[in-house]
Amino acid sequence: MLNDLASPPHLLIFSFSEAWKRALDELLKDRGVRRVIRDTFALSPERFSASHSDWRSRVPEGYRVQLMDRRLAEGVHGLDLLWGSLDNFFSRAFGFCVMHDDEMVSRCCPVALGDRRYETGVETAERYRRQGYATLAGCAFIEHCLEQGLMPEWGCFYNVASKSLALKLGFIQRPDVEVHYVRLQE
Repeated sequence: MLNDLASPPHLLIFSFSEAWKRALDELLKDRGVRRVIRDTFALSPERFSASHSDWRSRVPEGYRVQLMDRRLAEGVHGLDLLWGSLDNFFSRAFGFCVMHDDEMVSRCCPVALGDRRYETGVETAERYRRQGYATLAGCAFIEHCLEQGLMPEWGCFYNVASKSLALKLGFIQRPDVEVHYVRLQE
């Protein structure tokens, strides 16, 4: 497992021809470039609806699922850096979170977008993992995407839990993508 994939600063370069891959290997060899595998998934709206049309009924008592507002977004580490600013995030995206009182238990929001497709990102506080909260946040996010004519997508690097959640939410695995990874100096 590549633990440093989750630790910026790093550079991921997606190239889809073998000629470009070889060129990047050569150009970046002195930077410690490696090729890593990204699991990719496409949503099946039919699978999602068949399994999760009743997701609201599974929200436990004392918890709520809500659209992320600015106050909540300010508490999400790195969201402003990922999007350039929170203003940019809110002008182009949205997120949903599961709340228990004033604590954000889990959240789901896009980490990238393009062509009306949103790359899905999910995070759950450690003590709430494996209890279904990521599923609830993901359901709210996916449902909202579909209502807005947007298509959620999913990708992960060497993350069994993420892959399992994607499949549970109705995503279908597509062919893996080989990506060039370079750890940048801080």
